[in-house]
Amino acid sequence: MIKDSNNNESVRLVFYDFGQACALKDDQAMGILHVIEAIVDMNVDNCVDAFLQMGVLASNADLDKVRSKVKDNFET
Repeated sequence: MIKDSNNNESVRLVFYDFGQACALKDDQAMGILHVIEAIVDMNVDNCVDAFLQMGVLASNADLDKVRSKVKDNFET
């Protein structure tokens, strides 16, 4: 969670591009593919599932907030 200039909490999703800096584990590589597919399909649940598959969300992540943010991003 981050706070904006009005002290409101918000969620930000960050995509990392490691290029050729390292090798990806199979679940990470498949997760990236699934994220891209979910973005193309604008499928919120599949996108969040892919984040979980890649292990990029904190163990205590509020998945409802993540879904809400992904949905908002798709709509805007």
